[in-house]
Amino acid sequence: RGHGHGDSESHGRSHSHGHSHSHSHEHGHGHSHSHDDAPSSTGPLRNLPQIRTMLLNAPPRFIPERVKRLAIETFTELAVAESLTHGTTSPDSVHFHEVGAIDSIADVVGTLLALHKLG
Repeated sequence: RGHGHGDSESHGRSHSHGHSHSHSHEHGHGHSHSHDDAPSSTGPLRNLPQIRTMLLNAPPRFIPERVKRLAIETFTELAVAESLTHGTTSPDSVHFHEVGAIDSIADVVGTLLALHKLG
């Protein structure tokens, strides 16, 4: 079920990462947010350690070290925010939903890479 602009809704849902949790969403940033249990069309959900490993293993000719560091910092901040939202104690235990999909990872890294290239 999607949450529209300004909606606040609380629900207890079981997500595909094997545990249930309850949380509320208040969106004031102009896009809908869905928690459908359908599998992602862009791949599996990932957590911070998996994304960190992906970035660290990327060849420097594709992702410079500075961009890797900034991307890891960005995903770490997102994981901290998600852990606070979901009431977990560790950002490493958060399973990203939309942000963990490969297209979202590419969006973050691509933006940082473009800014890096611009100087």
